[in-house]
Amino acid sequence: MLAIWLPRWPVQRRLLERPERRDVPVFVCSRGRRGTLTVVSWAWAIPPRGASTRPDRGGGRGAPIRPGMTLAEAMAVLALSHGSRACHVAVVDHDDPAADRTALVQVARWCRRFSPTCGLEAPEPPSCSVPSATAALPPECIHLDVTGTAGFFGGEAALVRTVVWTLAARGLHARVAIADTASAARAAAR
Repeated sequence: MLAIWLPRWPVQRRLLERPERRDVPVFVCSRGRRGTLTVVSWAWAIPPRGASTRPDRGGGRGAPIRPGMTLAEAMAVLALSHGSRACHVAVVDHDDPAADRTALVQVARWCRRFSPTCGLEAPEPPSCSVPSATAALPPECIHLDVTGTAGFFGGEAALVRTVVWTLAARGLHARVAIADTASAARAAAR
C-alpha cells in the first residue's frame, strides 16, 4: 500500500486556489459553540528569512500553533514568534470540510495514474484522548494499492519519487510512503 499524506490539507487547498497567499500566514478556522474561532489548520508557505518553516513550531519561541487552539491563542503565538506584523497580514478563512473533501477526491482521482485502486483514509473515530476540536478533522491521506504496479515505475523507491515530484509540480506538498498495510504506510508517511 502507498500512502500520500497531504499535511495541512485545508490550507494547501486554499493556497492552490489563491497562490498569492503563499507569502502570508493562512489560518483555516471553524466557529465554536460560543462563537470563538478555533484553528483547524494553518501554514505559512514562504515565511520570512530566519523564521521557522515548520507551521507546528512556534519559531523557536513559545508553544507551537496546533489545531484546536483558539484563533486568539494562535495569533498570540504567531506574534511572539514572528512579530505583530505577521498577525496583521495573516489571512483567516472559514472551514469548509465539504469543499476540502471534494478537492481531495479530485486529487485521489488524479492519482489513479499510479494505481487503479485508490481511496481516502477513513476518518478516525473520536476517543477520550483526542480533543473534540481535532476529532472531526477532514482526511489528509490518500491510499493506493500499488501491488504489482510499482514495477511499471522502476520499483517502489522510483514510484515514491515520481508521486512526490508530480504532486509538487501541481503545487502540493506531499509525504509518501509504501508499506505492507494502509495503516503502516500512513504512519510512515506522517
